[in-house]
Amino acid sequence: MQALYRIVVASSLLALSACGTVSNAPEPSPLPVVAQTLPVETQWRASVGDKTQFRFVPAVDAELLVVAGAPDKLRALDAITGQSRWQIKTEQAIAGGVGLGADVVAVGSIKGVVLTYDRTGKFLWKAQASSEIMAPPAVSNGIVVVKTGDGRISAFAAADGKQLWQYQKQLPSLILRNYAAVTISGNVVYAGMSGGV
Repeated sequence: MQALYRIVVASSLLALSACGTVSNAPEPSPLPVVAQTLPVETQWRASVGDKTQFRFVPAVDAELLVVAGAPDKLRALDAITGQSRWQIKTEQAIAGGVGLGADVVAVGSIKGVVLTYDRTGKFLWKAQASSEIMAPPAVSNGIVVVKTGDGRISAFAAADGKQLWQYQKQLPSLILRNYAAVTISGNVVYAGMSGGV
């Protein structure tokens, strides 16, 4: 019994002595001091719609900035001056943010409807996608491409909304809501999928 007592005491002392050892991990370098070299000023400010659970990223080019606001507001502003060009109420609640191309402004709805307008805010066409559109549509080269919540990517003709093609990949068992937009470069569409591919 006494031998067992000595073993327990020795083990406890060994464990306690390990807690007091000095770490040999390297010390991190101190953070560099960054001096502000470029002052930032607010040139103009505008708002549209209410707060939302979705991530609405504005679409912008050299002359136009288009912003979505909850639940169904779409507003175009002059990219330089911030002056309002037009504001409309969409027929459905917007979920996917704004896509902007040379001739088309596109938004996606929570019901999976793609709504398009010209650069003056005039309605052009709508098309039904397979499920909710959580990311901004991509508009380029005469097509409007949307990624939907069921893992599909669909392309529609920018001129009339006719579906041109659809890509589908099986979703993994566990996914997170994916707000990442697709990107069009040349004749290639790039998309990050829920399975990490």
